[in-house]
Order: sequence, then C-alpha cells, then structure tokens
Amino acid sequence: MKNENNKTILTEENLRKIIAMEKRLLMQDGSLSPRLLVVNGSGERTMIGLPELPSNSDVKAMMLRAIGLKLRTEHGGIREALFIAESWMTTAKAPDANKIPPSQHPAREEIILIVGRNEDRSRTAFAIQPFSRDDNGQPIWTEPTITLSQEQGKLTFDGILDDLFIGATQLDLPDLEA
Repeated sequence: MKNENNKTILTEENLRKIIAMEKRLLMQDGSLSPRLLVVNGSGERTMIGLPELPSNSDVKAMMLRAIGLKLRTEHGGIREALFIAESWMTTAKAPDANKIPPSQHPAREEIILIVGRNEDRSRTAFAIQPFSRDDNGQPIWTEPTITLSQEQGKLTFDGILDDLFIGATQLDLPDLEA
C-alpha cells in the first residue's frame, strides 16, 4: 500500500471506505476472515490475515503480542492499527443479553466490526456495520455506527489491539519454558 506518512487511517472517511470494501468482500465470499490493517512508523500500510482467533483470551493475547513483536522487528513498530472482523452482537435491550453469548442469542445481529487505535491512544476508532440476511443468504445492510475519539488517554474500549501494541513495544520474546 502507499506510503502516507502523515495521514491517519483513523478517520470516519477511511472507516466508511473500509466498510464498503468489507461489504463487497462479504457479498462475494459469504463471510469475512479476521485481519489487521497496520501502519508502521514510516507510514507504510500492511494488511495481515489472522487465523481463526482462539477463544482462550491468554492464547489470543500471546498470538497478538507475537505479531506485534514481529512487526516491530520487521517494520520498526506500529503507529496505528485496525482490527477488522465479522462477528455477532446483541444490544443491552435484548432479554438476557449479558447471560448468553452473542453468537447463541436469539436476538443476535451479524456485524462487521472495526476497532482501531494509534500507538499512544490519542486516537481511537470503533465501527459497527450491522446486517441481516435474506432468504438467499445475501446481506441486508443497515446504517453503520462509527465512533472516533481524539482525547489523549481516554479509553473508549480496551481490547484486542492492546496486545498487538504491547508486543510491538516488547524488548524480547517472553520466556515460554515451564
């Protein structure tokens, strides 16, 4: 991808472009694989396909930290990152919303999820593109929700990208021997 040294990927315009691209991919392939869009210190963008994410949070954290360390080693670190995935969600208004996993909840919605942040957390991004499916399995889109924050240190979410950035700032691989 192009070198855009001073341009951030954490803008509403960019998130809308990514949502449009993801919608095309979902309609073409029927589903989306999780991936990362990473901007390194020199502004180069890299798309990284992720394997099926482990359900165990410790294993998932180790995997993302290893990716972050590899990116630091090969590309000099990470300036910004987006996590993009197809997922499920339920709203707080749904009965038993916090008692049943979203993937099993009868009131679940399919979504395209985009979560982003920069290295110092001075910019964060969160986008949800909900959809349902018609009788032929084709997506029916509703309006996306996009939330951006530019408040230093104010967390609008805490999650998957934190482990990626921790790995990118790690000095050495952790000792994995028992």
